[in-house]
Amino acid sequence: MTPLRIVLLIVILGEAAWMWFDHNRLASVGLPIVNLDVLEKIEAEELIPVLSQVDASDPQQLIDLAEVYRTLGFFPAADYCFMQAARCSPGSSEYLHFWGVTLSRMGRLKEAREKFSAAIAAGAPHGPYSWTAIGECWLREVKPRKAEAALRQAQQVPWAQLLLCRLLIRLGRASEAVSISDRLLSDYPKATRTQQMRSQIEEALGNHEEALRYEELARHSMQMIPRGTPASRNDELRMARFGSRGQYEEANRLLEAGDFENASLVAQRVAESSSWSEPASMLWVSCELKAGRHQIALGILKDLMDRIGVSANVSELKGDVQLELGDESAARKTWKLGTEFEVSQSLHEKLASLCRRMEDIDSVRHHEGMAEYAAGKAAWFKDDLGAARDAFSKATEKVPDYAHAWYYLGETRRALGDVTESAAAHRRCVEINPNHGRALKVLERLEDASRN
Repeated sequence: MTPLRIVLLIVILGEAAWMWFDHNRLASVGLPIVNLDVLEKIEAEELIPVLSQVDASDPQQLIDLAEVYRTLGFFPAADYCFMQAARCSPGSSEYLHFWGVTLSRMGRLKEAREKFSAAIAAGAPHGPYSWTAIGECWLREVKPRKAEAALRQAQQVPWAQLLLCRLLIRLGRASEAVSISDRLLSDYPKATRTQQMRSQIEEALGNHEEALRYEELARHSMQMIPRGTPASRNDELRMARFGSRGQYEEANRLLEAGDFENASLVAQRVAESSSWSEPASMLWVSCELKAGRHQIALGILKDLMDRIGVSANVSELKGDVQLELGDESAARKTWKLGTEFEVSQSLHEKLASLCRRMEDIDSVRHHEGMAEYAAGKAAWFKDDLGAARDAFSKATEKVPDYAHAWYYLGETRRALGDVTESAAAHRRCVEINPNHGRALKVLERLEDASRN
């Protein structure tokens, strides 16, 4: 046997021995066995001491461990811990809701409903969310009447009311969804989902023009309806302190405190543990830049682009570093590459500034126009239609052959009630791109409206 084979055999036997020891240690205290290899390295390292300190006779500790397992996706292990905790008569009934969440994710819907119902009967917190979860279980079981009854008990939960509207439409009772939709529109007037749902209701009622109106409103409405549940909020808080997320926050704290060396070490560990996620890698780069190590930062950015591909954010930062190192040509090339993946206002503004120094006037005009277009899109999605119209107008002046700028100028004018100028902008869009389907559709609708 060669020396290499001997070393490999020793490593394999060592890992097997550790797994046997770990399995027996957990089994000896009555805890379920989970495969930590599926976790990120940082998460696994932090979970091992947690497991070793759990008192399996303490119901609250079992519930806490069940919640950790649930957050990490170890649902059978979480179910086991909840079951053991229940046998110890815990003082609070709140855990029943989270046990129900665990069972529903395992597809054990009848048992999940029983746990949610028990939580409601015990007066546990999160009652409306338990009713929502019961409704979702009934929907998965294709029991629409029972789902409707449960969702009507969750009027305080916006997501439940959206589900109820959708259900009523499918049951052929769209008219009953109107009052629910009115409440949602009152509470979330700029939310995409509320506008889309109202469009579906109006379409089901045969009000085609109203349906189109709400659908168009949804296209420049970016408000979000809160979908967070007690379980998802707990997950978010837990992950902010645990594993890569927790270490990421620690690196940020060290960076803000001026401890660049340790911040860089922690950020590097997070980036490598999380398969070079962009946020962690960018934080690592920021640490290196603060420490004055620009060449190392540049190397990290190159590795990041090789591993996960090009993005506007990574390209922008890489170009910034190249410019600081005095390589204007490389910075321009990198920034231009980033614009091929996203129309970024800041990238185009930087390119315009750099091209101005290089006295490349045509490129300056192009990048200024594209920056205006990006500014217009940002204003459009904030529903600031006046600012959007002004920015799109400037964009069409500087990049007159860019069809998308003309399309959005036309849409903004139409949203502001200027139908004649809207049609003119859409016609110009189609002249540039005869296959621009959205502009063609709008022109068809405008022509139909003028005939009627």
